[in-house]
Amino acid sequence: MAATSIKNSLTVKVVSSILNFCVAVTVGILVPRAVGPKDFGELMYVIATVDFLLLLGAAQSHPAYIYFQSNGEFSPRRINGTYFTVLGGVAVCVLLLVTFTAQLSFFQDILWNGVSTKEILYMGAGISVMTFWQNKLLAYADCHRLTLSSETARFVSRLFLLVAIVALFLIQKLSTINYSVLWIVSLVLFFVFYFRYVEFEFVSFSWRRSLTILRQMWRYLKPLMAFSMIAALYSYAGKYLLQQQAGSVEQGYYNFAFSFAMIPVTFLASIMTIYMSEMTKLFTSGQPELVRELFLRNLLKVFALHALITFFLCAFAPEVVLQLSGAKFLGAVPALRALTIFSLLHTFGILSGNLYLSSGRNKSYSMINCIFMISGLIVFALVYAHGHFNATNLAIMMAVFYGLRVSVQLYFNAIQLDFSFSLLVVKILGLVFLIGGGAWLLREFNLNLILSAFIYVVTFIVSSVIANDVYGVLKVFLYLKKLVG
Repeated sequence: MAATSIKNSLTVKVVSSILNFCVAVTVGILVPRAVGPKDFGELMYVIATVDFLLLLGAAQSHPAYIYFQSNGEFSPRRINGTYFTVLGGVAVCVLLLVTFTAQLSFFQDILWNGVSTKEILYMGAGISVMTFWQNKLLAYADCHRLTLSSETARFVSRLFLLVAIVALFLIQKLSTINYSVLWIVSLVLFFVFYFRYVEFEFVSFSWRRSLTILRQMWRYLKPLMAFSMIAALYSYAGKYLLQQQAGSVEQGYYNFAFSFAMIPVTFLASIMTIYMSEMTKLFTSGQPELVRELFLRNLLKVFALHALITFFLCAFAPEVVLQLSGAKFLGAVPALRALTIFSLLHTFGILSGNLYLSSGRNKSYSMINCIFMISGLIVFALVYAHGHFNATNLAIMMAVFYGLRVSVQLYFNAIQLDFSFSLLVVKILGLVFLIGGGAWLLREFNLNLILSAFIYVVTFIVSSVIANDVYGVLKVFLYLKKLVG
């Protein structure tokens, strides 16, 4: 399929992300409700463990892949031939490691923390590896504006997963094993449709040419290497310590809250590959002023829409959890509230982080992140040593350290792009006060959850009209309406 413009790519990405958002919400409600926190926690822990092993093996090379696909230094087919051959080797090694450790009780206690069901171990590993590959293939399509075809493949697979899960839920046959099987089948469907409709260019691995590409990727990644290892450890350490000290139920609470709170981030991250590709091209062509315009034009709009979801979830967390997943998940409410803030901070983390990577400031990005993640790991260890490592405390720690980290990133990006950091902070705090305050005030009226949500959104839109759409949010609503219409 022919490449599309950046505007059309974003249009397709937004529409697809809205549809996938609906699927993710439905799956995120039905699966935990059907399987319960313990079984859900075990599956999510296995997936997190394999994700960690893949991140270590791939050395967080995803930004380098996008960078070299976008800057034109090597042909896309040669980059694919090199990159995906290496990733294939990493995936095989990880799967062999899972198979080996699943047979030994020592590793079941040390690595898998008591998860001994081999079906869960193998299926969780399969899901993790296939999702890992799916993300790389989607990134390739986004870099080359083949978004329509790739997103169609993704949506077909997600739609199948949704229909199958709803059907099993209605006949009360939805279990952890059945859910895992359906997830794997949906990923197979994605690969079938992707390679049928996306023009994926691939040249066989060549030692001479591939080593040149790998050397250039290594130069790009070298400043990020320490960060990559620390980031992989940081993202996994919390879940590992939680599983070891608090067990599968608390793991289930945390992962339920995390997956629900991070749904808006999935929407945001899905368009960031396109933005990073465009920013890389603008920096490469010497147009930083256009990067500043692109960044500032979208930051507050995205933050306001994200905040609208975040503060409603935060204020009405007990009602949302009770209505959607039942009383057995009420223990996840404090973690959900903390993780909604963590989710909101990703507006800055993703947009601001992409500025570092697309401009080649990898060393600065690595240093800032490493300082706060190492600090976080130290605090993790202290909390674990005192026996207080549970879902709520992990969620709070994640939000606090991420907030500190992205604040520093944003400050230095303000210097780099020459805009007022203090003015931006004032605007952000204004949005927090208006949207967050409105959500908590509405909660005091003790209205029906759906009615509260309706009043909340309508009030926000009316306020934006009165304020002459100062943050540009109505333009986003009108854009989305146009897309849907």
